[in-house]
Amino acid sequence: MKPSTSTDNSQLVALSRGKACLMCRERKRRCDRAKPVCSSCVKVKKSHLCVYDDGTQDQVQVQSHYDRVQQERALKDRVEELEDLIRKAQDQLSIAPSRNNRGTLSILLPASMLDDRRQLSAGTPAPPISAGAIHRRPKPAIPPPVKEPAVDWWKLHEEIPPLVRNLMIDLFIRYGWQFGMDLNVARLRTALELPSGHRDALHPALLHAVLLNGCLYAELPLRRYEKVFLQRTRYYLNQSLLAGQKLFDFLCASALLGNYFYVRGRLREGYLHTSAASAFALACGLHTIGSLCLDSQIPNPLIPPCGSVAELGDRINLFWSLFSSDHTGSLFVAWPRTISDKGVSTLWPSPSADYESGRALLQPPGSLEMLSDPVSLRSIREDNFQTLRQKGILILSRATVVSARARLSGADDLAIRNDVRAICEVTLAFANSLPEFRVREIDRDYPDIALSVLAIGFTAAHSAVIQSHGIIARTEPGAREEQLKAVKKAMLIARKVEQMERSRLPIFITWALTPVHVFLTREKARLQKLGREEELAAVRQDLQVLQSIFTRIGELFPTAAHIVDELSPELQAEIARLAT
Repeated sequence: MKPSTSTDNSQLVALSRGKACLMCRERKRRCDRAKPVCSSCVKVKKSHLCVYDDGTQDQVQVQSHYDRVQQERALKDRVEELEDLIRKAQDQLSIAPSRNNRGTLSILLPASMLDDRRQLSAGTPAPPISAGAIHRRPKPAIPPPVKEPAVDWWKLHEEIPPLVRNLMIDLFIRYGWQFGMDLNVARLRTALELPSGHRDALHPALLHAVLLNGCLYAELPLRRYEKVFLQRTRYYLNQSLLAGQKLFDFLCASALLGNYFYVRGRLREGYLHTSAASAFALACGLHTIGSLCLDSQIPNPLIPPCGSVAELGDRINLFWSLFSSDHTGSLFVAWPRTISDKGVSTLWPSPSADYESGRALLQPPGSLEMLSDPVSLRSIREDNFQTLRQKGILILSRATVVSARARLSGADDLAIRNDVRAICEVTLAFANSLPEFRVREIDRDYPDIALSVLAIGFTAAHSAVIQSHGIIARTEPGAREEQLKAVKKAMLIARKVEQMERSRLPIFITWALTPVHVFLTREKARLQKLGREEELAAVRQDLQVLQSIFTRIGELFPTAAHIVDELSPELQAEIARLAT
C-alpha cells in the first residue's frame, strides 16, 4: 500500500489545543482551521456556527456563537418532545375504530389508510426479519408530521369532499332554525346541485357560510374544517361585493357569518357582520316588503325582483333574522342598533314551506307598528310559530332597553315614566294573549321544531313582563304580582324544555330565561333573609331546572353558558345591594 501524501497527512493532523473552531470543539472533531469556514463545518452544514476563539475575531461573534448553540440545543430538545407526541398520536390513530356507521372518521381518511388501520386493529403479524438484518442496526427515522389527509388535499383545491359537503349541508338544514334563518329547503338544494357557472347556482360565499354553520353542529373530527370554511367565506364575500353579483346570496352569507361568530362567543365580530348585513338589507329594500303579490314589488337597483313567492319569502325571513340578531346583538355588546323600528313595513315571517304552499297568504296581516298597540296584540293567537318567536324577542328587547334607561335616568323623568307605563301595558297584553303552549293546527307540518321555536317566543314574552314590571315593582304593589305570575308561566315552559332532546334545545332560550333566573335568584336571597323555608325550597327547585337547561345547552354551545355566566357578577352585586 502506498503511503499517504503530504496533503492527506496535513488534513489528518490535529491542531494543538485551543486552535480549533468552536464548533469542532463542541463536536470533538478534527479541524483544519480553514478560514472563513473550516472543511469540517462545511461538511456537516454548520458554516453559520464556525467561529474561532483565538483573539482574531470579535468577542461579540464568539458570544453569539454560544447563544446560537444553546438555542439549537433547546430546539432539538423541543423537536424530540414533539416527535414523541406525534408517535403517541399515530399509535392512538392506528388503533382507533373507524366509526363508519356515524359517518365521521371514515370520510376523513383515504382508503389505503383505512386498510392499514384495519390490518393493525386485526393484529396482522409483522413481516419476518432476515438473518442479515439482525446484525444491522436500523437507522432511527424521524416520522413525518401528522397531517389531515382530506384537509391538506382540498385546502389547495376548489372542490370539497362530497361526503363532507353533503353532511354539513344536512346539518345546516336540520338546525338552521336556531337563528330564524329559515330559507326554502327545496330552492336551496336545487341551487346547490347546479354547476358553479349556472346563473341560478349558489354563490360560493353562501355555500361556504352554510358549510361553516354546519360545523357548529358537527362532531369534533369534522370541526377541523371550520378554519378553512371561515377563510373561504370571507374571501368569497369580498369577491361578491367587488363584482356586485348575487347580492342576496351575499346578504345571506353575511348573516350566517354573524350567527357563527355569536355562537363562537366572538360577540363584537358577530355584531359587526350582522350590522353590516342589516345596513345592506335596508339598502336593498328588504324592510318594505308589505305584500306577497309579485306585481307590487318595489324596484331596487341592487337585487332583481323575485320570480316566485318562495323567493320573496326567503327575503322576508332573512330580514327578520337580521332584525332580531341586530336588536339582541346590540344588547350583548352595548352598541347601537342598525335597524330602527321606524319605517319597517315588511310582513311578519312564516315558515319557508308556507310560502311555497300558499298558506302564508292566510297569515293575519300586521306589521311592526302593532307591537306598540296593546289592542292589536290581542289578535296574536292566529300567528304562526315564527311570528310569535319574532314578536317575543322584540318585546323582550324593548323591555330590556326601557329598563336600562329607567335605571340611568331615574323615576323623575316624565318621558321615561311614559315609556315604562307603555311597555308594561304592551308586555302584559302580549303575554296574556298567547295561545296554549303546544303544536297547533297551523304548525302541524313542523312538529319537530315548532315547539322549540315557540318556547323562545313564550319565555321571552313572560320575561318581558318580569323585566318591565320590575321597574315599578317598588312603587306599584300589583307589579310584583304580575311578575310572580309571569315567572310561574315561564317555569311551566322551562320544565318542558328541560325534557326536550338535546338536538331540539333552542340556544336563544338562555337569553329569554335570563330575567326569570335573575328574579328567582333575588327571590331566593329575600326568602332566606325572611326564613320562609317552604317557599325557598320551591324557588330552589325552579333554579335547578334553569341551571339544568343552561348546562345542557352549554354542552352543545359552550358560549351560551359563558354569556350567562358573564352576567353573574352584576347579579351578585345587585343581590348584595338589595339585601343591605
